[in-house]
Amino acid sequence: DLKENITSRMKTALERIKESDYYHRLSDRFENMKASQQRLTLVGLVLALVVLLLVTPISSLLSSSSSLGEFEAQRELIRDLIKVQRDLRELPSLPEAPNNESLRALAEAKVKESNLLPEQIKGIEVGLPNSRLISPNQLQGSVTVRLSKVNVRQIVDIGAKLQDINPSVKMVDLVIDPNSSDNRYSDVTYRLVALNIPRPPPPPPPEPAEKNNRKKNKNQDSESNE
Repeated sequence: DLKENITSRMKTALERIKESDYYHRLSDRFENMKASQQRLTLVGLVLALVVLLLVTPISSLLSSSSSLGEFEAQRELIRDLIKVQRDLRELPSLPEAPNNESLRALAEAKVKESNLLPEQIKGIEVGLPNSRLISPNQLQGSVTVRLSKVNVRQIVDIGAKLQDINPSVKMVDLVIDPNSSDNRYSDVTYRLVALNIPRPPPPPPPEPAEKNNRKKNKNQDSESNE
């Protein structure tokens, strides 16, 4: 029934087209053409029909290929995110960072290990935590170490010692300037910040012994009644 319905509709449409003036004008113009022109016209009509028939599947194929590429890119991104989350879970938790005074004392001890002269240590000061790379709510303290007339080897060694103070202490600034009185040496400024490591929540308190005894008694009573 569906096939007959479609066929009858197509026949009706073709009859209406043949009865129209536009069709008659085109038919007359086609009959007045040369044989070669008629062949070219028929070939052009066939090609146009083929193109119209292929537009939909080709567009669907292109859209499906682009959708497939987006899906694969998102899948790789999700895999990378899952891998990063897994790596973060496997990382050991950072210890709690020392407070400002403890950080200052540790930095002073590391500097003294390098056997510097007293006049080379310009100051080890506690300051406000500030960093362009770390948000303020992730910082809890800062210490600035200023040294004078040190060579390159001393700059590297002292910097390595300061970085090893604590895993939760990071060096965010290292400024090296030539010494004003002796160009063979340099003045260096280290700035350390202590990270604000969140503490894990305390474990829940154990239940009182009386409640446990009551639960045991209730269980025993229920078993005896049974």
